[in-house]
Amino acid sequence: MKAKAFNKSQQAILTAARALFWRYGIKRVSVEEIAKEAGVSKMTFYRGFKNKMDLVKALLTHIAEEGFQAYQAIMQSDTAFPEKLNLMLLEKRKNSEGISHEFLRDVFQSDDKTLHQLFAGHQEKMKKALIADFKQAQIEGWIRQDLSMEFILYMLEDLQEKARDPKFLALHKDNLQEAIMELTSFFFYGVVPLKEHKS
Repeated sequence: MKAKAFNKSQQAILTAARALFWRYGIKRVSVEEIAKEAGVSKMTFYRGFKNKMDLVKALLTHIAEEGFQAYQAIMQSDTAFPEKLNLMLLEKRKNSEGISHEFLRDVFQSDDKTLHQLFAGHQEKMKKALIADFKQAQIEGWIRQDLSMEFILYMLEDLQEKARDPKFLALHKDNLQEAIMELTSFFFYGVVPLKEHKS
């Protein structure tokens, strides 16, 4: 499912849905509440989206595409690799701000197979780009030569699992954004040579 252009009403619905989903999760938010928050009628909602799950998929695709474009802009910029990592952390912080356990739980525990396929597809796209960019950074000497891309990829997947681990989240007093940032920072700076930490 590719991101598509949205009209003004659809954009308002997406903005409202993101705010409500981020705070309350997906299940606890109704179409009526989304329409009210967006300042549109239910009829307008259903002209733009088939149902709430259709909206969820459109929203996740929109967010994933925005994130991927931001990532590409950072990686293609004329900036040293360590600074690119800093910019990626800032982008991660911005995108994770205000996100709730309920939202992540509703996404990952959903019975909708197409939602999982959609999420997996976006992850795979990001993963391929990340590995390609990290390989180039390794060639340029920014990443330790003794680390294989397979290991880096494995650790990235493991860290993503940790983000859903109740024990790990408890270490951060259930502050999900703080937990995500620590994992992301650990991943990125765990692959940078020690000499780069000092500079």
